[in-house]
Amino acid sequence: MTKDIHSIVQELFYNELNTGQKSLFVFHVYYDHAIESTEEFYWWSAYYLAQPKIWSAIKRALTYFGDEHMYQLLTDTEFMFNKHNYPSTLAQFTVTRENLRNNEELAVAINSLYDSFNNRAPQTVKYISDFIRNNHTIFVKFKD
Repeated sequence: MTKDIHSIVQELFYNELNTGQKSLFVFHVYYDHAIESTEEFYWWSAYYLAQPKIWSAIKRALTYFGDEHMYQLLTDTEFMFNKHNYPSTLAQFTVTRENLRNNEELAVAINSLYDSFNNRAPQTVKYISDFIRNNHTIFVKFKD
């Protein structure tokens, strides 16, 4: 499947979801990648920031689930990337995981943000789990 067709299929799938499902989906995709390591947090955050629609959707998901602390952490992450003039589109995207080795100031900032992300993530997962448990009909439809 070509990249363009793959993107179209993804967007069609996403558009079929309701707001709760979209919120769960976008945060889950980001979280699964970013939680792996400092380098993955760095790269995936930069990658999604270069796609403003996706980054906004991730932040909206945190608002939807009521996690102001993780929302603020992503806002702080966005601020740090903007401070370092990171690309705001994929056309300009040349970020590699190795960039952290070449910029000590950036590495210190990313390490701190990742530590906060890693420490906050269990609470975020709990917020989302509790929300789904209390609103399961938004996420799952049972057939008789």
